Amino acid sequence: MKDYVLKAVRGMKDGLPESNFARRIIASEIIHQTELFNYTEIKLPIVEYTEVFNRGIGADTDVINKEMYSFQDRNGEWLSLRPEGTAGCVRAIIENNLLVSAPLRLFYFGEMFRYERPQKGRQRQFTQFGFELFGVRQVYAEFEIICMMEEIWRALGLDHLSLEINSLGSDEDRIQYTQELKNYFSKYSKEFDNSTKETFERNPLRLLDSKNSVIKELKKEAPKISEFLSDDSRQRIKCLEEILASNGITTKINPLLVRGLDYYSDIVFEWKTTRLGAQDAVCAGGRYDKLIEKMGGKSNAAVGCAIGFERILALLNDTYETQTEISKIYVTATSNNLDNEVLRLWKTIRNEIPNHAMLLHLNQGSLKSRLKRADKSGAKVVIIIGESELKNNEFIIKPLRHNDEQIICKHDQIGRVLLNFL
Repeated sequence: MKDYVLKAVRGMKDGLPESNFARRIIASEIIHQTELFNYTEIKLPIVEYTEVFNRGIGADTDVINKEMYSFQDRNGEWLSLRPEGTAGCVRAIIENNLLVSAPLRLFYFGEMFRYERPQKGRQRQFTQFGFELFGVRQVYAEFEIICMMEEIWRALGLDHLSLEINSLGSDEDRIQYTQELKNYFSKYSKEFDNSTKETFERNPLRLLDSKNSVIKELKKEAPKISEFLSDDSRQRIKCLEEILASNGITTKINPLLVRGLDYYSDIVFEWKTTRLGAQDAVCAGGRYDKLIEKMGGKSNAAVGCAIGFERILALLNDTYETQTEISKIYVTATSNNLDNEVLRLWKTIRNEIPNHAMLLHLNQGSLKSRLKRADKSGAKVVIIIGESELKNNEFIIKPLRHNDEQIICKHDQIGRVLLNFL
């Protein structure tokens, strides 16, 4: 039997302790801003019946055909790890009859899975924030979500993202446009690789989202969907442009913006960055009014978007200043025979100031090495118990993050005095 070196599956990375504090702070800020817009959290299963995504995302998409992790359970049922959140969210609101109180505002936050080529800002296991607004057919729904995202960028200090919008029109608009795209690209099909040929046959609209170098050049001259929009679709995107402009939100029309999921219709949008290479979309979404009915519910309006959380982390790497660092207190002694006293002191301090992290150092090393470890831990202050201090019912308090001198403190003053250093 072959010996394997045990390691994480390709594209699925460990979240190491040094990065998780920032993740929590950033996630908390996003949730806070979301709740200010009256969105409430819904928890969705990581595993769904495969049919949820086949019906929700579209059987002809790359997500379904190439990227989804699917398997049979012991009963022979086909299940899938969720590749995105919207389809599962729509399944949940139908199953639990949540649309009786529309408009309904929901957000979710969790792990998604897609079998893609791992690269910067994109792994096979990734974290996604999703936001869904149900029950509003007017473009005010798009405006609300866009405003909310702009507030999130402001709160995080992301002032370089650019907003792009487009209209995919009605079903009839897209049928005409798709045929025109097919006619255009068919002239160059001999230049396509196998994957591109497959996309062309399934849905030529997906070619507009292609990163293939040949297609990137060809689509510059491809027909634009704006030429095929109905009057109603033209009016809707014009209305959104005007509302955004009147509220100081800069955007531009990108006629090649189509999104990679089939449930989108009418208006779609993306926030992009130039700082992450090819994976330039940080947040994307749009309207999907037909999806609820398609998945078995009563017809209703819906708009949503999702943030690629790892891309946010990559953009904020080493630049995001946390506002709520946990104050750490390091407790040690001058020798190993005082460890029991260290434990008692540790418990006393925890009772007096419970909202501060407490670190213990027992049974190893000289006082010098203990102080080095205390400093490395990030603690703001170290408390030291020595033989003479113990006899006098005293402790040494030594600041580590500023130039104050260490002081001697009585046992019954320890909590009050410590707060002056934290």
